[in-house]
Amino acid sequence: MRVEAKPIKGGRWKIIQLPIVDHDYVMGCDTASGKMGGNESVACILDVNTGVQVAILAGQIIPRDFAVESEKAGYFYNEAWIGVEMEFHGATVVDYLRERGYPNIYFHSQNITAFQGGANQYGWDSRRYRQTAIDWLQQDVGWSKSGVADERKRAVYVKNPDTISQMGYFIRNKKTGKFEGASGKLDDKVSALYIANSLRREKYTDIFRPTPPPEKKKTFAEEYVESITTPYQVMDDRDLGGRDIGYE
Repeated sequence: MRVEAKPIKGGRWKIIQLPIVDHDYVMGCDTASGKMGGNESVACILDVNTGVQVAILAGQIIPRDFAVESEKAGYFYNEAWIGVEMEFHGATVVDYLRERGYPNIYFHSQNITAFQGGANQYGWDSRRYRQTAIDWLQQDVGWSKSGVADERKRAVYVKNPDTISQMGYFIRNKKTGKFEGASGKLDDKVSALYIANSLRREKYTDIFRPTPPPEKKKTFAEEYVESITTPYQVMDDRDLGGRDIGYE
């Protein structure tokens, strides 16, 4: 399914790069209440193939409207995988996407022994994966400055100035040990970014496998030795009517 979009000024979305037909995309969603003076609802989209931040939505948007925007952007970016943080208002977004039949909603597989089966827990569980996602983001952003091609291929390239600004104030709380925005600073754009990057890591692991080294070319001497050498072999006695004969 394709969604048509007309460029307008002053819209909610900041589009950095338009979707590329054969690229995959992931979206991280951090949902807020939408009340004036509260946190913003933020959706961040990454290009899986390049690691580039291609779009961001941020504003005091009620969960239902935020869900509608996320669905439209998901289809626009080639049916992107959408990971919604499940705490608080995120459940509204997940319920809407499921009701609408959106094809790529992030979920955790759960084994339920008592029922001898499994179930899908839709949404991104920050209680389980938040710190791992932060560690991944720290590493992947660092790779953007690497001189090694394999590391640059895995890197995340943050393009939105407001996201970069929030990252500068995203620090470890000395009392709780938890990473969060400094006192008086927001961290919702960083949250949406690390959720998106965690989906990129989990759903598209081939990108993070190192490129195998090129096959070493054999020298003339090595090729010559192989051409005149007969490997040792022992013939099966069944092939010779019971006689146990071998070549040396």
